[in-house]
Amino acid sequence: MFSLQQKIDIIYFICWKQTNQTEWISSQPYQQHTDFVFCIILNSNEDLLFSGSDDKSIKVWKVDLNQNKLTFLYSLDKHNNDILSLSLNQSENQLVSCAQDQNQIIIWERREKDKYEFKYFVKQSIQDYGLKVKFIKENSFIWITGQKQRDRLYVFELKQGVYQENQDKTIQLIINNQSWDEYRFPIIYNKERNLILVRHKKYIYIIRQINDGNYKIEDQLNCDTNQIFGNITNNGQYLVYWDDQNKGYSTYELLNK
Repeated sequence: MFSLQQKIDIIYFICWKQTNQTEWISSQPYQQHTDFVFCIILNSNEDLLFSGSDDKSIKVWKVDLNQNKLTFLYSLDKHNNDILSLSLNQSENQLVSCAQDQNQIIIWERREKDKYEFKYFVKQSIQDYGLKVKFIKENSFIWITGQKQRDRLYVFELKQGVYQENQDKTIQLIINNQSWDEYRFPIIYNKERNLILVRHKKYIYIIRQINDGNYKIEDQLNCDTNQIFGNITNNGQYLVYWDDQNKGYSTYELLNK
């Protein structure tokens, strides 16, 4: 378990390890970022941590859960604005990141000595920024707009060695020109249930891939606020979220239609 602590704009990572049912022990604080951290992800082996920050950098850390310890490895520096979302593909040989600026989707590739390096900026059809990005397949990821003017989910697929937008698979979300999206509550993908959970502005969407390879909104939930923060259980059966409208937690069972 990881937590963040801010003190006079200095950001610390702290690792927490459970020793029994009621007690946790904390690690020493670890500092590399110089501003807010917006996103963190672990690889599948849980021995590598990626953190994206308002300082425009991605930090890569070695994780030792047994020792409750982090070791800073290196920094990825190509973005020119806040880094809001990170995702690894299934083989974990590619990392995608997006930042709060136009044309700021970047592909990073794992190369010599398992080190990730900059590969290229992904070309977009619109001049917009997004707050969420997520690999859905080995060679396919989705990206969602963040501003008031657009409410769409875009699909990017690998073609001839480059990720390209597949405009035929774009999904129009509910139009809302009054509010911005919120970077917290990232996209959640459950492969076993073919379930993609997307929180965009005031709605939570359940999206599935259908037989022809396109994506379809199966259901949507209006929370009447864009302050929604939640997750699903590991088996994809239950959704739990907190919202600013009810000032409390709500639980839903996710059923296959």
